Amino acid sequence: MTGPASEADVRVYGAGLLARTLGTVQAMLAVAPSGRDADLNILVRAAFEHAVTFAWLAADPNHRFVRWQKEDAISRLAIHRDTQRFGETLLTPALEAELRRQADVPQRKPPSMPDRAEQADKYWGSRLQLPDPPHLASFRGLYTTVYRRGSSRTHATVLGLNDVLRRAGGGQYVVALEASGTQPSLRMAPFVLGLTLFVASETFGWPRRTAIDAVFDELGSETLR
Repeated sequence: MTGPASEADVRVYGAGLLARTLGTVQAMLAVAPSGRDADLNILVRAAFEHAVTFAWLAADPNHRFVRWQKEDAISRLAIHRDTQRFGETLLTPALEAELRRQADVPQRKPPSMPDRAEQADKYWGSRLQLPDPPHLASFRGLYTTVYRRGSSRTHATVLGLNDVLRRAGGGQYVVALEASGTQPSLRMAPFVLGLTLFVASETFGWPRRTAIDAVFDELGSETLR
């Protein structure tokens, strides 16, 4: 697909992003018994990236899917070229040619993640009755609390090592696996998943919005609406 997205494309790729978000949240539940919030933060960051990308795409699929596809094609071609340095061929000639066509379309690449979140808020804020940015329950707010914090732990940063380094006095440090804690990242997962489900409800007609509200009400969480 190199032109405007069809309804089938929107449903397939949108459902795929929803499935990845849900799968990552399930993975968080598997990691939760370890008590390590850093690992959970990395996972919820990944879930948010899928959630905000789905919201951004669903707001204007006819113009944005081709941009998203262009970014993917450029990345896959780069991996292919890097693999060739080691004497391996990743792509068939036909697939490489198709990806080059996708990469060469006269479209911009998608916006950065914070801009993607702001554009998602602009479209979905009133539709989902989200609080206006800079409220932390908005897409842009979740970018700050979930994505940026998660980035420091996903990548090899000094800040990200705070979870495993402890000062022992006298200029000495103790290095140990992260101790069990309050796991604030796990508490963010319902908000990220909830936003994704609400976008799916508005885009696809499923799941029903009343059903999503009922789940959050049963959990005793603040309903995202």
